[in-house]
Amino acid sequence: MADAGGLSLLLLGADQSGKSTLVDSLVQGAAAANSGADSEPASNKHTSILKGLREHLGKGKEDFDKSSTSIRSSTCCFNIVDASGHKLFVQDLLLGGASADVALLVIDAVHGCFERGIARSGLTKDHASLAFDLGIKKLVIAVSKMDDDSVRFSEQRFQDICEVTSKHLERVGYTIQRVPFVPVSGLQGHNVVGKKEEMSWYTGPTLLETLDHVGKAPVMCLSRRPVRLPIQEVHSIRTRDAVGTVITGCVETGTLRLHQSISVAPGDRSATVMNMEVGGEVVDQVPPGKFATLSLGDKLSSTDIKSGEVISDATEDAARDCVSFTALLSALSHPAPIRPAMKINVNCHNADVPCVLEEFLLRMDPATGKTLEASPSQLDFGDAALVRLKPLEPLCIEAFNEYKVLGQFALRGAYGVTLAIGIIKEVLKRRPPPAQITEE
Repeated sequence: MADAGGLSLLLLGADQSGKSTLVDSLVQGAAAANSGADSEPASNKHTSILKGLREHLGKGKEDFDKSSTSIRSSTCCFNIVDASGHKLFVQDLLLGGASADVALLVIDAVHGCFERGIARSGLTKDHASLAFDLGIKKLVIAVSKMDDDSVRFSEQRFQDICEVTSKHLERVGYTIQRVPFVPVSGLQGHNVVGKKEEMSWYTGPTLLETLDHVGKAPVMCLSRRPVRLPIQEVHSIRTRDAVGTVITGCVETGTLRLHQSISVAPGDRSATVMNMEVGGEVVDQVPPGKFATLSLGDKLSSTDIKSGEVISDATEDAARDCVSFTALLSALSHPAPIRPAMKINVNCHNADVPCVLEEFLLRMDPATGKTLEASPSQLDFGDAALVRLKPLEPLCIEAFNEYKVLGQFALRGAYGVTLAIGIIKEVLKRRPPPAQITEE
């Protein structure tokens, strides 16, 4: 079983595509399979999961019961995040979907509904495009409502939908051989957890089995990425047996090892990991997702390092100072419009740094991500835009599609009010210092 924290599963798809019924069936079926009981169709036991999820995203309820929104397969636990299919799609995606490990795109198989969704201005097409642009590379397609009278579990209808959708996904950038398509009926539970005779022509895995298979990859990939550890706290330890600087933080990517040579950014300072602890136990290495305490010896003092800086491997893609960055922004409720040249605080990982909004590149439709206006003069509530920001103090951040936690941020105004949320698309980094040449 996956770690209790689990993987994040982002739900995509237009309204009325069958997401609610399908997710109810998936949650109930997975729970029944784990307990050994027979699952009931979603129509007999509706749990209104997505309604609660949307309230959580819209109101920011920190006490929301996440245990009711999880799916457990044989080896993974998925925490569901819903990006509703309406005009606030971009905002929902940035709030909850930016950290998604896997995306589940629900496509309505009903005649006319699929065609509208995949058309030039269709939400199904736009959701897939924007999800890839935001860095969500693991995608599963559920072709829903296969039991509808206009479909009648037709294999030909399923194949036609797969063919048309695959062409769009390839144009977007997905490797289609890695995107599984599963025909399902959420209402009757066909192919969700178990198989039924009505679609005997489909010989592939169920939706739950497909998610289980795809869900394993993102966790493995994190350990193969270069090390990134945003520093949370810094302490100076002086005892009879040890003298030096101790830091705490969560390893977001890569594997941190004992005696590893590390770099601290911003500032290009270096140190060596002298000792490591996880949960009070001494360890030789720390995998991604673990909160660790590191001793760096006395090469760097506690005054040389501060919260919000980032530790990385000094020999593999070392983190660098940010000169400026481009981000996809979604404006939240605030008393006045957001305008270029405004000075505003950026909260990213453990860093809190003042920045200036240098330029608004374009404004987009919040529901589809399509460009509406070049160089807008301001952003109002609900607007989505591509903007460029410049830090006014040293800052280390990363592009979201490379390092998710270091690529998500919030813009804070006076008294800590959140004015906007965003993900970082591109970072202009300061060049590394020239290598020192030693004379023999």
